[in-house]
Amino acid sequence: MKILLIPLLFLAVATLIWQCKSTKFSAEKLPETQIRWGHSGGFTGKAVTFILLENGQIFKNQSLDSSTTELPAVKSKIAAGMFSSAKTLELAKIQFDHPGNMSHFLEIWDATGKTRIVWGSSEHQPEQKVLDFYTVLQQLTRAPE
Repeated sequence: MKILLIPLLFLAVATLIWQCKSTKFSAEKLPETQIRWGHSGGFTGKAVTFILLENGQIFKNQSLDSSTTELPAVKSKIAAGMFSSAKTLELAKIQFDHPGNMSHFLEIWDATGKTRIVWGSSEHQPEQKVLDFYTVLQQLTRAPE
């Protein structure tokens, strides 16, 4: 009886650990909750979009060749902090659409829909909290401006 109990206990612990592991997504199949940011425009009209998921995965999409690649993930606690900050800052409620030749954007995707904040016009700047949030996101990817 004791011999059977040890493997069953090991199996139960392994199953529990496996169940707690976060889901890994692919570029082709992403969840609906995302934070997207990036830049577009210029001579080529190229758009670069970064996608942060709640589990910490980060993807990069480039419009010119339609490629999406996975970047090194951040810790899930950091990702959770970014999603929490976006909610606290009420970024999904901001309506700001002032593109320029070179534009930056921030999108909040969730079950209720998608909010897109766009800036680039020298005559209009978004709230400082949007710029600060964007800067932190850029640091997550170590992406150049």
